[in-house]
Amino acid sequence: GINLLNSDNLITNFSRDGSSNLVTQGVDFTSSGIGFSTLDYTSFANIDSSLNELEIAQSQVQDFSRGLFDDLNIIETRQSFTENTITNLEAGQSDLLSADQEEEAASVLALQTQQNLQITTLALSTQGTNIGDLLAQQNPLLINN
Repeated sequence: GINLLNSDNLITNFSRDGSSNLVTQGVDFTSSGIGFSTLDYTSFANIDSSLNELEIAQSQVQDFSRGLFDDLNIIETRQSFTENTITNLEAGQSDLLSADQEEEAASVLALQTQQNLQITTLALSTQGTNIGDLLAQQNPLLINN
C-alpha cells in the first residue's frame, strides 16, 4: 500500500484517462527525515536543541495535516459535484423517456383517428352519400343553403 508517512505519493484520478488528478505528496516522517539528531540529554544545550527539533517536527506534522485536509476537501467537493451531476443526468434521462412515450402515444392516437376518418369517408363514398348532406342531417346549422 501507499504510506504517506514514508514519502510515498498518493495519486487520485478524477478522469478515466488520468488527465485530471490530484497528487498528495508524502513526507518522510522518520527521525532522520524530520531532522532529529542523535538524542543526547547530557546537557541543557542538548535538551534545548532537542526541544527545538521537536517544535520543528510538530510544525512539519501540522503542515502535512493541513495539506491532507485540503486534499480531502478537494476530493469531497469533486465527489459531491459528480454525484449531483449523475443525479441530474438520470433525472433528465427519465424525463426524456417519459416525454418520448407520451409523444408516441399521441402520435398513435392521431394515426388511429386519421385511419378511422379515412375508413368512414371511404364507406360513405361507396354508399353514394354526400358528406355535406350527412353533416347537414346531423346539425342543420353547420351548412347554410
